[in-house]
Amino acid sequence: MKILNLFLTIPYLMVVTESCMRMVPQDDAYIPSTMAPEKSTLAPGESTMAPMAPSTTIAAEETRLPEEMMTTPALESSTVTEKVCAVTEEKCLNLATVVQGTMQMFEKDGCIEFMCPDNDAPYFKGAFADSEIPPPTADDEGNELTIIRPKSPAQIAKGLVAYYGLTCVDNKLTATEYPRGINSVRTGDVYGTDGSYSGKKSILSQVDCD
Repeated sequence: MKILNLFLTIPYLMVVTESCMRMVPQDDAYIPSTMAPEKSTLAPGESTMAPMAPSTTIAAEETRLPEEMMTTPALESSTVTEKVCAVTEEKCLNLATVVQGTMQMFEKDGCIEFMCPDNDAPYFKGAFADSEIPPPTADDEGNELTIIRPKSPAQIAKGLVAYYGLTCVDNKLTATEYPRGINSVRTGDVYGTDGSYSGKKSILSQVDCD
C-alpha cells in the first residue's frame, strides 16, 4: 500500500514543480515599464542632430588663408620703392675734376650733396658748346656760361642739387634748372630770367664757391 502511495505522489510532485517553474519569469523576459514616457519638446519633424555646415563654407575657409598669404607679400612689395639718387660718384665720374675751390661735397641720405662755406655763394659754370641752351647771340658761339646764383640762402634750403636740378649725363655732372637765368661770361649779359631754360641740360665744367 505504501509503495502504491509513493508512485502516486511522485507524479504529483513533478506536476507541481513544473507549474511553479512556469510562474517564475526568465531573466531576459520583457517586463513592461510602469513609468510614464518623457514628453518630447521638439516640433514634429524636428531633428535632434546639429545641422552640418555646407561643404562650400568649409572649402572657403580652407582656401582663404592661402590666398591671404599669397597676396600680402605682393601688396608689401608694391608699396616698397627704392630711392634713386640724382648725383652719385658712380654716375658722375668727373666730380673729382669739376668740384673745385671751397665747394664742399658730402653724402646725405646716401646721395651726393653740395654746400658752400658761410658767406660764400655757389658758382656753376659750363659752356654753350656743351649745353642744350642755344647761344643767345653770334658772339656767344663757343662762349662759356654761368648759372646765376640764388639771391638768398632760403632759395637753396632744399640743397644745391635741387636748386640747379643736378643730375649725371654720360657720367658728367649736369645742370637742368636755371631759376634766375644764365650769364654770358664773354659779354656779361643775362638771359632766361623767366625760367624758359629750365629742363635743358648743361654739362658743368666747374662747381665752386666765391
